[in-house]
Amino acid sequence: MRHFSNNEIPEGWELIQGENSAFFEDELASEPCAEHLLYKKEAKVIARKSDRDDFLFYVQDLQEPYCVVHLTWQKETKPLWPSVTQFKNEKDFLKNWHYELYE
Repeated sequence: MRHFSNNEIPEGWELIQGENSAFFEDELASEPCAEHLLYKKEAKVIARKSDRDDFLFYVQDLQEPYCVVHLTWQKETKPLWPSVTQFKNEKDFLKNWHYELYE
């Protein structure tokens, strides 16, 4: 599946590729408790918001597969964390990410 290129990703976001991908994917896999939306879901990292711990992941098993996740850098015990904001597709993310996350 094709995702964003450098010229498509919004300003303030940076694409994550190569060896760095596994680090952030492993971190996401280690954080959620069993009741969390992303527990044991395979997620592929796409990008990081440069001034926050917000990451854009693609999770194929979800109806709204583009997920902005705020990583907490610890194992969580409540399903609210890490927080997740879902988007239907790339266009939905590009159009609504700022409003959905920061307004």
